[in-house]
Amino acid sequence: MPEKVVDWKSTMTTCTFTIQGMATLNMKQGQNKSNELVQMLADGKNPFQYDLNTFIAAHGEDASEIYLQLNADLNPMLAMMAKKPLENFVNILAEELSKQF
Repeated sequence: MPEKVVDWKSTMTTCTFTIQGMATLNMKQGQNKSNELVQMLADGKNPFQYDLNTFIAAHGEDASEIYLQLNADLNPMLAMMAKKPLENFVNILAEELSKQF
């Protein structure tokens, strides 16, 4: 995980972590369509409701395109403060995925 992500804990279907300077997020697996979609949903106590969707599009046998979508239910004040850190988090996830695969 990126440096700004600390206190990472996970099981096969859940994870919890803290983004330094922002919040602790708890997720559980939602829909999972093999080679198409992996969905993570807010679980337990979170500062806001959200879901993180990973859409996978195969391009032949050896390549895929991945699209990450974070949907967050934020009030306007929280949105102003959280927008940039959340965008950075999703961009870091995308970058790390490209390194791994």
